[in-house]
Amino acid sequence: MKFNFVNVLILILLPINALFDVLTNVVFTSGGIFSYIRAIIMLLIIVTVLFRFKQNKLLFKPFLIFTLYVLIQLPFSSNLIYSLSMSLKVLIPILTFFIGYSLIKSIDKLKLLNWSLLLLMMIISVNFFISNKLGLGVDVYSKSGDFLVGNINDNWNIITYSLLVTPLLYKYNNSRILIIIFSVFSLGLLFMSMKRIAILGLFVGAVIFLYSLNLKKILKWIFITVILVAFTFPFYGPKLVERLATREDKFQSNQVEVIQEEYRFLETIAVFSETITFNNPLKSIFGLNPFNSIGNYVQGAFGDRQLHVDYNLILNTIGIVGLILYLNIFVRINNYRKKLIKVIGEGKIKDINIIFKVLFFAQFITSFGGQMYQITFRTIIFIYLGAILGLMNRHFKMIKHDI
Repeated sequence: MKFNFVNVLILILLPINALFDVLTNVVFTSGGIFSYIRAIIMLLIIVTVLFRFKQNKLLFKPFLIFTLYVLIQLPFSSNLIYSLSMSLKVLIPILTFFIGYSLIKSIDKLKLLNWSLLLLMMIISVNFFISNKLGLGVDVYSKSGDFLVGNINDNWNIITYSLLVTPLLYKYNNSRILIIIFSVFSLGLLFMSMKRIAILGLFVGAVIFLYSLNLKKILKWIFITVILVAFTFPFYGPKLVERLATREDKFQSNQVEVIQEEYRFLETIAVFSETITFNNPLKSIFGLNPFNSIGNYVQGAFGDRQLHVDYNLILNTIGIVGLILYLNIFVRINNYRKKLIKVIGEGKIKDINIIFKVLFFAQFITSFGGQMYQITFRTIIFIYLGAILGLMNRHFKMIKHDI
């Protein structure tokens, strides 16, 4: 591997973000100077890539329009600094799409990106052992000190989306034993986290993945998963049963009643009711308070609580127009994928196309649990979506050249 700018950037991008996550509140203060250093580093990388590499106008426009729309609204915010901070956390991962699209132009580059993700998984795994050894973090469910993950105790989607890309790692990397070890360990951590949205996102992604395969491959992956789970269950089984007991109220049979009691359900009713009544037309249409929802919905009835569902957060803070522009990004990249596949044919790109669909649809489910301001797992999503479309575009150009 040549250590040029592009290769080094691909290799370190995800591990650096993972390190910032696990070291925050341990070495770095949350919201302190290192948070700004992280944002500056990511912005410099994004800007460098955007200007150094020619961009596809068809893909670039919806991202640019959404970004400008958010930035233009910042002066209207009731808390400019907070809105700027939250807006950068939302926009930076979205714009990493172009890092993937511009830099991942070959299978060798994809292998580098896969190594980057594997390094991230290693960091998260090591973080678990160090956190438990040093007593770092809090288990929000059991309040005990025997399942600690430091600062990522509310950022389990990092593991969800690492696992959803695992089939791509397995196919395009030679270190399959390492991939299996860290994937199985990550799966155990995710189950023991008891985070329903993170687990649901993995389940939905797995269903999409299996649905896209033929029967032989479906049986193969199910068999491998069952064997690995059965083999490793004695190591985490007792602890998993213990942790299930701490979340019994959330997994009881009467789920409707549980959901109705939760704030996410109540906030959704409140935000949508407030928006569609158009009592404040400017707020309904434009929001004018980018990603600053604290005290800004239903006259502050929920106190200083930030909205926890991404769609509610967008609708409340950047309005109906903002939600349309955000969803338009996904419509446009999916339409572009379909356009490429019509020319390429699905046979040559089936593996990467499946992972695209897995990431594309699973993230809509994750957004019901919120956390669109979490940089790392959203970067995994968008950088791989961009990388996959970049590889498809390369195939497309090769076919057009031959014609």
